[in-house]
Amino acid sequence: SGNEVVMYFEESVNGLSVGAPVVFKGVKIGDVNKIAIKADTKDLTFSIPVYAKMQSKSLNSDSLFSSPKAVLDELIKKGLRARLATHSFVTGQLMVELVMLPETDIKLHEDVGVLEIPTVLSPIGELSRGLQKIPLAEGFKNFTDFFGGLNKMMPEINRIVGDIENMVQ
Repeated sequence: SGNEVVMYFEESVNGLSVGAPVVFKGVKIGDVNKIAIKADTKDLTFSIPVYAKMQSKSLNSDSLFSSPKAVLDELIKKGLRARLATHSFVTGQLMVELVMLPETDIKLHEDVGVLEIPTVLSPIGELSRGLQKIPLAEGFKNFTDFFGGLNKMMPEINRIVGDIENMVQ
């Protein structure tokens, strides 16, 4: 249908549920209505198509729904991407956030009959991917070097703190 979109996520969607909001610039413009998992048997990779029903009344634009594919294609060229974001820190619930990130790649899955919005990793996904790339031994050595250096500087730091305390009194 014209107001349903799909977004394929490569990262875990743990915390995202049917009914979760889809927001753009803080405004709710839709709801997640289906979450699936798709396996690629050729290379044994998995992606998670998340379908959302968009609310036309939230978007004050007739042209968006008279030719949604053309408008969406234009927005995607300008950087429209979907990513997971925290909806509630207390419950760990996620939402889908639409953002403008023109410098990112466009990766589409061509889901027949449904408009697709390309995705990017969430900030947490980016962070965990970055952490996976850091060699652990090197990271630990840098960590111990940093605290070793800090330890050597303690007498100097204590002297400065003492000087500051004397000036304040």
